[in-house]
Amino acid sequence: TLTKVRLPKTIASIDHYAGYEDCKNPFTGCTSLEAIEVDKENHWMCSVDGVLFNKEKTWLYCYPAGAKRNAYNIPESVESIGGAAFAYNPYLTSLYMPNSVTRMAFSTFSDCKSLNSIRLSENLKYISARAFANCESLHLLDIPASVSEFEESVFSGSSIKTIVIRGSFSKELRKDTF
Repeated sequence: TLTKVRLPKTIASIDHYAGYEDCKNPFTGCTSLEAIEVDKENHWMCSVDGVLFNKEKTWLYCYPAGAKRNAYNIPESVESIGGAAFAYNPYLTSLYMPNSVTRMAFSTFSDCKSLNSIRLSENLKYISARAFANCESLHLLDIPASVSEFEESVFSGSSIKTIVIRGSFSKELRKDTF
């Protein structure tokens, strides 16, 4: 039932799984959470329109699962997307990822049931584990030439029908990719 969180200026770091540097989203599974606010005097984090970032806005930590936007454009400053950053959002139907993004962590878009359109960064290096797991509305994905590796279970439980791959892979595709 949690709908809004306000982080004070004294919070210096957050994570979901201790020891996993890529996961900075302790709000995974908070499906009613619509916005995260950060005190303007916080030296380590900030929020823009309810979305949580590091202070420099180079790392997107959390897009709240209850945010009711249909479309979202990740800011041009973002280089990394944290683990499960967009997970469980039922409202998001389309997403634009700028070319500044080079990495995304595990389960980035897992269980985004309405996501049907995503433009991936032309500089993304790999597709993380469970990145699009259970994305029931995603039927087409265009993989940029920059992607050279898929991790495990990328599309498990999804309805993907067509994948356009514009590059080649440095490693063999795993049998559990799909």
